[in-house]
Amino acid sequence: MSSLKDHIETIELYRRGCQPGSCTRACLAMDLHGAVANADPTTQYLLADITRYIVNHLPSYMWGSYKVVDTWLKATPEQREAIARE
Repeated sequence: MSSLKDHIETIELYRRGCQPGSCTRACLAMDLHGAVANADPTTQYLLADITRYIVNHLPSYMWGSYKVVDTWLKATPEQREAIARE
């Protein structure tokens, strides 16, 4: 079981380019079906809070589709910095 704090830590690691787990990755891609399918019962309960955190605390260029998530993860720190400036 994981807490909201654990998920927020994972999301903040993603901000720095670290690969999240399948449920968090699905949340970042706004894939509700994938998020629910990969979530344990506690995380299923937290999905609204996790999504709210993503939308309210991450810039929109970091979430919204698998393409966006994969682009962010494949980028070097310099490329992520350039994306942030666009």
